[in-house]
Amino acid sequence: MFILTVLSSGVTWIMGSDRALAVSGYDGAAPRFLGVISSRFGTPVRVNILSGLVSTVVLVLAHELTHGSAAKLFGAVLGLAVSTTLVSYLGIFPALAVLRRKAPDVPRPYKAPLPRTISVVLTALILFASVQLVAPGLGDHWFGSAYAPDGWSHAERWKYLLTEAVPLLGFMLLGVLFWALGRPTRASLAAKK
Repeated sequence: MFILTVLSSGVTWIMGSDRALAVSGYDGAAPRFLGVISSRFGTPVRVNILSGLVSTVVLVLAHELTHGSAAKLFGAVLGLAVSTTLVSYLGIFPALAVLRRKAPDVPRPYKAPLPRTISVVLTALILFASVQLVAPGLGDHWFGSAYAPDGWSHAERWKYLLTEAVPLLGFMLLGVLFWALGRPTRASLAAKK
């Protein structure tokens, strides 16, 4: 039962993120080519294929770097999944204060008190957590026995750093590339308004 729960949660997560990327392509935050929902299946087939290819490449590279160790592979993949989620919040929390300052007259159902303070504190916490996922125990105890993920030794800290930092940086660069490739769509949509 546990396996089915994990599998269904993972599939749902992938489906949601794939649909979000397809909508981003349709809206111009990614290449328009990706913004297509299949009329036959009702799913973003192009994005499904792209995410399958990217995740397969990442998984194969992680498998090779960990020499097939299930504990190391699980820790590396889980750390990468969590850090990519956290990194997305690094843009969300500062937006709280920026939007309050730049668009104070926009009606909002809820206004957070002290938006600048809250966004600074939350951004700092997310940044700290992101750094600790990529380089556990960074500082005096980087990759010490209390901080190293299961299966990883202190001698392997640079290899672990590569399994986390390289894909994370690659995903960020892919996001910038997608934004640039979506420019024609954004310009076209702006011209229609």
